[in-house]
Amino acid sequence: MYALSITTKFSVTIFLILSCLLSVTAESQTELGDPPGKFFNLESNKVHLHCIGKGSPIIIFDSGVGGSHLDWIKVQSRAGKLTQACSYDRSGYGWSEMGIKPRTSKRIVDELTKILKIAKKEPPYILVGHSFGGLNMQFFARTKPEEVMGLILVDSIHAEQYKRFEEAGIEIPTMNTTRFLLGSKDQVTRGMPDEYKDIAYELVRSDKALSSMFNELRNMNISTEEIKNAKKMPDIPIAVITHGRKVWDSARFKNMEEIWLELQTDLSNSTSKGRLLIANGSGHHIHLEEPELILSEIKSILEKK
Repeated sequence: MYALSITTKFSVTIFLILSCLLSVTAESQTELGDPPGKFFNLESNKVHLHCIGKGSPIIIFDSGVGGSHLDWIKVQSRAGKLTQACSYDRSGYGWSEMGIKPRTSKRIVDELTKILKIAKKEPPYILVGHSFGGLNMQFFARTKPEEVMGLILVDSIHAEQYKRFEEAGIEIPTMNTTRFLLGSKDQVTRGMPDEYKDIAYELVRSDKALSSMFNELRNMNISTEEIKNAKKMPDIPIAVITHGRKVWDSARFKNMEEIWLELQTDLSNSTSKGRLLIANGSGHHIHLEEPELILSEIKSILEKK
């Protein structure tokens, strides 16, 4: 109930922004080259998967709303020296084609598991998810616990956060959304290696990416309910890494930082093997600002196998 009301109001705002952007992006888009990795066919679309390295377990990365596999370039390039590491473009993002709607965590995880099966990427997995990608990876771990060796949540969405924000009288946050829809190229690609900034900016402003963003956001209430109705989190190692540098202005967003930290702490307490880490030098995009923190947690989980 809470999530539905607050995401409905937010969807109206995003729809108006997207309507304006969709009318101008088609003319500004440039031809994209072929990405590293391979394409795999689902029922209705092709999805891009990029894997490097060898070995097991396999690390799987999932991005926040609007992100592509390029978001993980700083982490994956180093993780691939430890074991096999795979990033992918969710349907509608990066080089992947538009997928079946609605775009919810369950559908996204179903698609991901099909891709991994087709690509013959066998479990066990270490799952790494940022923001909405963290919500997806929580659903993956809860519904396929036998396949998951560890979980790393990078400033991840919590299933109760929209309810908590509304109870506190806070308008829904717009971390990725504002960054992608309203930001300049420098804001959108902050922290990304220079050689990837132009292409990353083109990808996030494409018609299909904007449409996918809107669909994921408008169905966020469904995704959070899917998490709540899933099985209990398995007792696996979980590292919850959250931002230490303030993301929200306290005057506008009241005690949002406090609520966010409480929810991140709750995620870390979801198993007996969970731990919370504060990325003191980072805002929301820790994987681009302090990738070594994520790499360290990957190494820690690998040492436990």
